[in-house]
Amino acid sequence: MESVYEMFEDLRQRPGMYLGKKSITLLDVYFGGYIHDEFKSNPNYHTSFFGFTDFVRKYHNGSLSKGWPTLILDAVNGNEEKAVDLFYELLDEFLIGQNQIKD
Repeated sequence: MESVYEMFEDLRQRPGMYLGKKSITLLDVYFGGYIHDEFKSNPNYHTSFFGFTDFVRKYHNGSLSKGWPTLILDAVNGNEEKAVDLFYELLDEFLIGQNQIKD
């Protein structure tokens, strides 16, 4: 499993510890810092998670100008906690799809 997914799994288990509270906005900020650190260590860093935005756009028939956090937050009418729950539902579906591509 890629380390980015391990990071998300840690956040799923203890969002309050890592983010302060359950919030899709804070999850996105945390993820941005994580990716920044990965790029500093390896300018050629790549993760299959980069396809997640396209997956969410297709799932929610979303605008090309919005990223995954905004699309998910819009889908739950701005409820930060519900957005985190939906993020993990979508992430699980995305990972199932990624595993099917590899098989």
